[in-house]
Amino acid sequence: MPSVPSNAHEVRVVGRVATGLSRTYQLGNEPEVGHGRGPLLRQNADVAFWHHWLGQVPVAGAVLQVQAEVSPEQADAMRRNWPEPGLGQDKHLAYAAQWFALCALIIGLTVWFQIIRPRRASTHVSS
Repeated sequence: MPSVPSNAHEVRVVGRVATGLSRTYQLGNEPEVGHGRGPLLRQNADVAFWHHWLGQVPVAGAVLQVQAEVSPEQADAMRRNWPEPGLGQDKHLAYAAQWFALCALIIGLTVWFQIIRPRRASTHVSS
């Protein structure tokens, strides 16, 4: 794993203390982790998870929700100026062409299976 840059100076953490976290929608159970091992990213973290992960509850009944506050002068700062995705007319024209091609295919298959194929079958049976 690459080394994580650390700051030798004082670091300011901005956040708020909440009595608990809201739970998000979850499709399955999150994997069990051993003491101090396993995935660090979790969709829902509850008191039982923290107790199992750390061996104790960090602060009884309280959670620190950290707000990302990074100055642009830092070398490892998160990128805040994202380029706007291209939302030009070409994208809409490509979608229109795709749907018209799908409609043409449906019409072609309908004509084939409802008109042409039954007529061919009836001419072969009558001969």
